[in-house]
Amino acid sequence: MKNTILCYIAILICACNQSGIDKKHENNKDLKILNDSVIELILTFQSSQDSILLNHALVLNNKAMALDSSNSNLLYNLNVRAQILALLNKKKEAFLLKERTLSKDKFNIDRLIYYGQKNRLMGRIDSSEIYFNAALTQCDKLIEDTFNIDAIIKKAEIYMYQKKKKEALRIINQALVKSPKNVILTTFKENLDQYHKMSNIFLMI
Repeated sequence: MKNTILCYIAILICACNQSGIDKKHENNKDLKILNDSVIELILTFQSSQDSILLNHALVLNNKAMALDSSNSNLLYNLNVRAQILALLNKKKEAFLLKERTLSKDKFNIDRLIYYGQKNRLMGRIDSSEIYFNAALTQCDKLIEDTFNIDAIIKKAEIYMYQKKKKEALRIINQALVKSPKNVILTTFKENLDQYHKMSNIFLMI
């Protein structure tokens, strides 16, 4: 009798585990469908410019975040949401949302740049410069160790946040001497004016 009860309990446990696995699998399928739909709506908006599409994308993004109970896709969903808000011209809201996606590493370059931008947005110019200069230091460390294109681009972007467009151009030109055919560097230089305008967009909010 005891063995029968234990066997019955084991069957129940297995059934519950299988049910949990099936539910998780179903959630993952639903999440993929929602996320794919959001991206499709964003891409369609870029050609039609119909803001109703973006509002619908926000609704689906909310559903995806609610369905993701384990928060395994939290960073992805937050980044997508920030992109939608920016396209809806809610740039300040999108910018502040980005804080939730940042690395906890206090020396992380993106984190330092973000706080530089945030302080400038709030009118704290001195604090802004402290963060931007700290980010430049971290970029220099990466560039010294290796010819890090990402760090070079970020260094140029920081100079533009500091309204030092000539310094940004100098950094890119120096890098192009070492790697004249690098597509990332040449594209950045070609679009420098546009990047400069974008880098200061939050000062106009």
